[in-house]
Amino acid sequence: MHEAIDSALSQTYENVEVIVVNDGSADEGATDAIARSYGDRIRYIYKVNGGVASALNEGIKMMSGEYFSWLSHDDLYVPHKVESQIRFLLELDEKSVVLYSDYINVDSNNNDLYAVRMDHALLEKKPLYAVFRGAVHGCTLLVPRKALLDVGMFRRLPTTQDYDLWFRMIRRYKFLHVPEILVRSRLHPEQGSRHIEATEEANELWIRMMAELSPQEILSMEESEGEFFNGMIAFLSQTPYKRALEFARTRAKAVPRHRELLFGDENGTLIWRQYLRKCGISVLNAAGLLPYVKAVRDVFSGKYRRSREISGTSPGCPFERDCRLMSEINKKFLEIISKIGR
Repeated sequence: MHEAIDSALSQTYENVEVIVVNDGSADEGATDAIARSYGDRIRYIYKVNGGVASALNEGIKMMSGEYFSWLSHDDLYVPHKVESQIRFLLELDEKSVVLYSDYINVDSNNNDLYAVRMDHALLEKKPLYAVFRGAVHGCTLLVPRKALLDVGMFRRLPTTQDYDLWFRMIRRYKFLHVPEILVRSRLHPEQGSRHIEATEEANELWIRMMAELSPQEILSMEESEGEFFNGMIAFLSQTPYKRALEFARTRAKAVPRHRELLFGDENGTLIWRQYLRKCGISVLNAAGLLPYVKAVRDVFSGKYRRSREISGTSPGCPFERDCRLMSEINKKFLEIISKIGR
C-alpha cells in the first residue's frame, strides 16, 4: 500500500488530489497506520467494509476534481501517468471522453513480467472493443467526474463492478486509447482462485452485455451480427466463461442468412447490404446506400410493381446507371427486397 500511495503522490502533474479509502480493513490497524502516516498529503476516509464498489463510490463522492483516476492498493502509477493523459486530453476538442492506456504486469516484488499493449488501430476504429475485447484495465483510466455521475457510478457487484460500469459508460461516452504504458499492475498467485470464484458473475456480465447491444452498436464493430458473434466466440474461447461462450455460439447460429450484413444509414434505415453485393453493387458508406434505400421504399409504396419497371427504363429510377448489371441482378434484387421489412 505504501508503494501505491507513493506512486500517486509522486505524479509529475502537480494538481492532483489523493484520496485513500480504507474499506474496513481487518489487519489489526496496519492499513490505518500506513494511511495516517501521510498526514495531510492525502485525504483519508475510513468506512465500514462494503466491498470495492462502495469504497470507490465513497471516494468519488469526496473528490473535488473534474477527473477521476482509480488505483488499487497494490498497483502503481508510473510517474507521468496523469500528466500524459492530461496532455492527451488537452489536444482534443471534446474533453468529456474516457481515456485508458496500456500497462505492464509485475510480480509481488515489482519485477517486470510482461507488457500488455492494445491494438491501437483497432480501438481507434472500433471503440466498443475497449470493453468487448477486455482492453480496459481500470487503473489506467482517466474518467470525467460528470460521466460517473451521469451513468450511476459503481454497482455493488463483488467482482464485475468495473466492467459493468465501463459498459454503461462506453454507450454514452467515447473511450480513447492512449498507446503508452502508464500503470504497473501487480499479479499474485492467489488471483487464480479468486477468478474461479468470480466466473459465474463474469458469465452473467458478458451474456448481459452481448444481449443488450443494439444492431447499430454491433455494426460499429463488425459488418454483421454473424461476424460479431463469431469474433466473440474466438475471444471467449480464451477465457473460463463457458456459459457466455455458449450464448455467443447460440446467437451466431440464430442469425438468419438473409440478415447477415445489416447496415444502418444516418436516418436509422436498415438494409441487408450483403444482398446488394451479391447483386454486383458495392456500397461503401451511408451516402452511397441512400439511393438503394429509396428504391426499396419505392417498391413498397407500389411505384415499381413489375420486374421490368426496375430495369433502368423508368425515369428517376436509381438503378439507371447500372443497366449493364440489371439483366443479371433484376430478378435477384426483387427477391431480396421482398424479404426486407417483412
